Amino acid sequence: MNMNPPSALFHTISEYLAEGDWRFDAESDGTLFAGSVTGDHCTWQVLIAIDDDPEVRRVTVESRLPAKVPAPRRLAAAEAIARLNYEFAAGSFVLNMRDGNMSFRSCVDLVDAELTSAMFGRLLNLNVSLTDEYFPVIMSVIYGGVDASTVTAPRHAGPPEGEALQ
Repeated sequence: MNMNPPSALFHTISEYLAEGDWRFDAESDGTLFAGSVTGDHCTWQVLIAIDDDPEVRRVTVESRLPAKVPAPRRLAAAEAIARLNYEFAAGSFVLNMRDGNMSFRSCVDLVDAELTSAMFGRLLNLNVSLTDEYFPVIMSVIYGGVDASTVTAPRHAGPPEGEALQ
């Protein structure tokens, strides 16, 4: 068990969650927050993992979707997820092909940076908004008979069309 005091990452995240009235529980070792989020389309579990090792310092947000993909629909779900992920600038849906669990993960690398409240807010809000927005799209492929080859993400999921990085 880690007996070190909670890190600066832990404090930044804890303060952001408290100020925003997010309801998350923290592990006593300061490496994980867990809570649930209710969006327009579902309620799901969200995990916020802190890795404060100096060589891989990062924060990962994982939204665990509340439905498992049945084995016969996993290839179709994987195709739909791949088509969505291609358009996302930050974060991706993942599917465990063994058990059908799905989640959306986003991460910020902090090896040479400090986490600010604003950075964490963008990370968390992007994660939960994309999870909620695309949950029905994925469910339509799994349970609604929608052909995975027709799944697309709107332009706002990636860089705006016509704009280049400077």
